Amino acid sequence: MAVLATDTASVQPLDTLAAVPSDTATPVAPLYPEIVGKNFKKRFPNAEKITWRLSGEGLYLVTFDQFGQAMAAAFREDGVQVYTAYAFNRKEMPLPIERYLQASAAKMKMTEGWRVVHESKYKRMFASSERPKDYYYVVMGRKIPKSKKWQYIRYTFNQNAQFESKSNYVQPSEK
Repeated sequence: MAVLATDTASVQPLDTLAAVPSDTATPVAPLYPEIVGKNFKKRFPNAEKITWRLSGEGLYLVTFDQFGQAMAAAFREDGVQVYTAYAFNRKEMPLPIERYLQASAAKMKMTEGWRVVHESKYKRMFASSERPKDYYYVVMGRKIPKSKKWQYIRYTFNQNAQFESKSNYVQPSEK
């Protein structure tokens, strides 16, 4: 499951998504179903800097700030919230993750870090053995020698901050 990406090409503030463009009398359809917008506002009433996009998996992804914390969330079309993700910086990183990255990616720079927490209502939709697990991921990058390009690697850790996997990663701005 693709978790997060920030695609600002078609981003509009939440309150203006159904606004009428100045050169036409036809209203623009919202980027999400009404139930998704209502559930988002109910769950995150103090959200600011809101951006929406539709994932390739049919989830409505939203990134925003709440009380100074960068966050993201995903909603299904029926309004059920799938997960909430909380951004963290290097100083806020759990100690086991910090130690792992010091040993494995010491020469790389952290570009983003997220803690992804699946919502209990969504988890209950699965049998107990198949429930999605909460996790962390950190994207580390380094400049490729003799080039202007960067290489990024995404490290994934389980809910206990123990290493699970790593993979090459393409920054959304470089696609």
